[in-house]
Amino acid sequence: MEDEDLDFWCDALRPIPTQQDIKITIDDFAGPIAYELIGISGKTLESGVLQYQTTAIDVRNFAAGMYLLRLEDGRTMKWIKE
Repeated sequence: MEDEDLDFWCDALRPIPTQQDIKITIDDFAGPIAYELIGISGKTLESGVLQYQTTAIDVRNFAAGMYLLRLEDGRTMKWIKE
């Protein structure tokens, strides 16, 4: 998925890069949706359920690097931890 294609479902995944937390806003939010935070190696580092249209996830204990946010419906977005 190209970054410009993300606008139809994700108003924001900010800040990128981040040091403490990522804030996820999903425009077409229709109810709870499962997510995974995945390391570049493909290993799931955290998983949970987004209960609200806008949710903040604490990532301050993650090592610096590139990660993926993947929703249960397959939508995926890259983010960076400093």
